[in-house]
Amino acid sequence: MTVGARTGSGPAIDRAAWSNRWRDRSVLEKAVLSLGLLVVAMATRPLWLHAALVAVCLAAILVGARVEPRLAARVLTLPVTFIVLGALAAAVSIGHPASDAVWSFGPFWSAPASIERSVETVGRSLAAASALMMLTLTTPMTDLLTAARRAKVPATMVEIAGLVYRMLFVLLDVAGNVRATQEARLGYASARIARASVASLLSATLRTAWVRAQRLGEGLEGRGFDGALVVTPRAQNVSVPFVGLSACVVLALGVVAVMTR
Repeated sequence: MTVGARTGSGPAIDRAAWSNRWRDRSVLEKAVLSLGLLVVAMATRPLWLHAALVAVCLAAILVGARVEPRLAARVLTLPVTFIVLGALAAAVSIGHPASDAVWSFGPFWSAPASIERSVETVGRSLAAASALMMLTLTTPMTDLLTAARRAKVPATMVEIAGLVYRMLFVLLDVAGNVRATQEARLGYASARIARASVASLLSATLRTAWVRAQRLGEGLEGRGFDGALVVTPRAQNVSVPFVGLSACVVLALGVVAVMTR
């Protein structure tokens, strides 16, 4: 399947992975930079260093790999929203306000310690999420599965991940078609009708997923499936300069992280 066929539709993260400039780079090259920065993010405490890690990851995504900013923003919106909401929950306590509370509203209040912990959580989580997103936005799932096989990950886990990935597109296609049909029939004209339409959408999607999964299982059994779908991996040369530069960046940030603890 060509890149052009994959970039026209589907999740934004998949379109970015198939259309970026680092698409043909080895998974090892990108993993050294991404996972290295992830380790540094988990071991870092200063907020400014978290911000530096995020800046490095964004530079790699937008400038190095040249992922479209709109696609990157769509992918990063969900984890950023989740992180911010989680941080707000960590910063706010419920009950009788402590003596050092900086603000209170009814049963809700916050103290300096909880706010500091929340800010640190946001910085560390954003840095870690950015490092992982750098790998997922530049590497197609098929390359990740091939790398997992080479890394001796249990074949069953790899095959389950591959099947879930493939079924995801089936579910998205079914859900999109059902919703388009509902909208053409004014299925979302009011709140009451919209609730019924959403229920029908979920029902149709789950029913289709069940039927497709059964057909897939029967087809694999008919073809003598023995637990592994063997494919010919695409040859990927490892760029020593790229790996060396990535290692230098990771080591430099790691040294700064250790010195500022």
